[in-house]
Amino acid sequence: MNRVHQVNADSRFLYIVRKVVLFGSFLTDAAFVGDLDLAVDLERKEPDGEKHVQMALARAREVAEKGRRFSNFVEMIFFAEQEVKLFLKARSRIIQMTDSRDGILKMAEYRVIYEYPRALATPDSARGDVFRNTFRRS
Repeated sequence: MNRVHQVNADSRFLYIVRKVVLFGSFLTDAAFVGDLDLAVDLERKEPDGEKHVQMALARAREVAEKGRRFSNFVEMIFFAEQEVKLFLKARSRIIQMTDSRDGILKMAEYRVIYEYPRALATPDSARGDVFRNTFRRS
C-alpha cells in the first residue's frame, strides 16, 4: 500500500488510486497461490477534462524527451494512466492488475483493501463505479 500512498501524494502522477480490490485465488483456501489479482480504480486528479488531457500530453512529452517512445497519439494520452499502473505493479511478475470496470468483479469474490479516504469531486455514476464494500460470490 506504500506505492498507493505515493501515487496519491505525488503531483507527477495525474491520477489518484481511488480503490484497490483483491480478488482471485488469494481469497481462497488454495494451498498454492500463483498470483495476486488486483482491480484498481483510478480517478483523474484534475477534474476538468480538457485541462487533464493537456497535462497528460505534457507529461508524455516530458518522458519522451528522456527517451520513452510512443507509437501514436493515443498512447501519449493514456500514458499518465499507464504510468500509475506500472508504478503500482513495480515490475512484479506476481501482481496481475486489471481495471475495476472490466467486469471480473461481477463474477468473483472480492475484498476492498484500500479506499481513498476523502470524498471526491467526481460522482460515482460518472465514473461507472462497480464497487461496494461487500463480498460477492456468483
